[in-house]
Amino acid sequence: MAYDESSETLYAISSGGGGTAFYTINPNNGNTTHINSELALIGSLFLAIDQLGNAWVGVASSDEIFPVDPSTGTVTGAGVPITDGVDPIDLHSAMDVNFACGPNGNLYGALYDNGTMFGTLNPNTGVLSEIVTYDNELCGPAIFCPPIPPFVPGIPTLSQWGMFLFGLIFFTLGLVAVFNRKLAYANTTV
Repeated sequence: MAYDESSETLYAISSGGGGTAFYTINPNNGNTTHINSELALIGSLFLAIDQLGNAWVGVASSDEIFPVDPSTGTVTGAGVPITDGVDPIDLHSAMDVNFACGPNGNLYGALYDNGTMFGTLNPNTGVLSEIVTYDNELCGPAIFCPPIPPFVPGIPTLSQWGMFLFGLIFFTLGLVAVFNRKLAYANTTV
């Protein structure tokens, strides 16, 4: 699912053995309208649309990202292989994949393959650049869940006033000790 800001339209895709079906979704009532089914896109994993209305579909069967026109449900250009810059990325073995457009034209997202990798995908070159890898899985195909850090209780600290009062108490105790010592020496005879 992706929102096209340029046309104010919410789109969704559904993939199966017969290709990828494109739909619009009415956000007020949830009604869907079937646009078209694109046979070339078998095994589509995600739809991403940038602020200008440029759209891409990631396809597992070919490990490519295709430019599409979601309003007509058609492919508008050749697929670009998704790589790490050198080696191809096998989207079919990656269990969960989801990307969304960022403000700079890159796609940001995550894929799970023995750990959740979060990174950027340049839709024009197909290069997937890792930002970080987590040890957990995705919580679903569209929700990215960062790892939950182990609980570590906080170390209690004192504020500036607490430190001032703490110092004042020890200063007072020091003065009492000095005066007691002076009294003890004053009462002794030589």
